[in-house]
Amino acid sequence: MTQLRLPLLKRIQSQKPQQSMTDLNDLASEMQSQLNALLNTRQGSALIAEDYGIPDLNSVMHQSDDPLGHLERSFAQVVSDFEPRLEAPLVRAQRDEESAGRFQFAIEGELRFEQGVLPVLYHTVMTSNGHIQVRR
Repeated sequence: MTQLRLPLLKRIQSQKPQQSMTDLNDLASEMQSQLNALLNTRQGSALIAEDYGIPDLNSVMHQSDDPLGHLERSFAQVVSDFEPRLEAPLVRAQRDEESAGRFQFAIEGELRFEQGVLPVLYHTVMTSNGHIQVRR
């Protein structure tokens, strides 16, 4: 008798992945790469979504009474919208005391998995030309 097999997507969905710490570190590294791409894209320049990326930094710096607060809220919203694997993202910004025109950001959140929670923290530096480097 021939056995019927479920379609591939149903089989994948029905399996419970076993995530090891190495897998979670790989996931955190992949998320770092995705955050790097997300935060170095300006809104309106990506074909996938008009609001993918961060707002134009020049307009934020000149049109806001609280530019760092505005950037914190904007970054947190964009990360929440486009990186759903990072739960409850919290973004803190500060000016780089050593270099005018540079900002530093901390992005915190949690990766949830079957065995628990992996807290993650990414440090970012925004250079004077607007490029953002994301590090763990």
